[in-house]
Amino acid sequence: VVNGSRWLAPWVEVRNDSSLPYSSGSRILTMVLGQQKRTYLARTWLTRRGAFTLGPTRVSTGDPFGIFRSTKDIPFTQTLVVLPLLFEIRSFVFPPGLLSGGQVIRQKSSDITPHAAGVREYVHGDEMKRIHWPTSIRRNHLMVKEFEQDPQAEVWLFLDAQKSVHAEKKHAIDEVPVENMLFGRKPKFQLPPSTLEYSISITASLAHYFLAQRRAVGFVSAGQAFTVLPAERSD
Repeated sequence: VVNGSRWLAPWVEVRNDSSLPYSSGSRILTMVLGQQKRTYLARTWLTRRGAFTLGPTRVSTGDPFGIFRSTKDIPFTQTLVVLPLLFEIRSFVFPPGLLSGGQVIRQKSSDITPHAAGVREYVHGDEMKRIHWPTSIRRNHLMVKEFEQDPQAEVWLFLDAQKSVHAEKKHAIDEVPVENMLFGRKPKFQLPPSTLEYSISITASLAHYFLAQRRAVGFVSAGQAFTVLPAERSD
């Protein structure tokens, strides 16, 4: 918080209206001198998955008696995505591969696999991440990598997120004590009593396990939107 004026600001109120549960960015600063800069650190435990806005923020100041007030609203420009809770999976049944011995299938694949077959000229519709930049620079036009099919079977995870097939008990989210944030004591966290939240954590844990095993993982979900993520090894 910077006081760009030459005059003293008796008080400055910073109100954080982020959608994060129990966000702790609000402060009241007193006696902010002219041309002075104040900083502070706000800690918030992330206890709910989802996408949350970082802001908006409202900054207010005025006279010592609070008769006159000046307010400025700063809109949010960034979003924080909180990933689902992961559980450690030590072993799980592997799907069988298409070929024994791990030989490459000599067929072109539209997906990215570990088996690069060569390069070709870029055509409209190719993904930017498939561009091979060293060859493109050397030939002075865009070239993309071609891949062959992976002999290992892909792992596909299907999540039914339809509201009608899930159940949830009423529950209250416990507020994280301030002293836990000050001293870095991580609070105990449990999944809410919701079959959807359990399903999401199970799916995320399985995806994390198979990606750690260098398997290509695909994801399909049907809920408010139909989502298909092609099978890849990238996180």
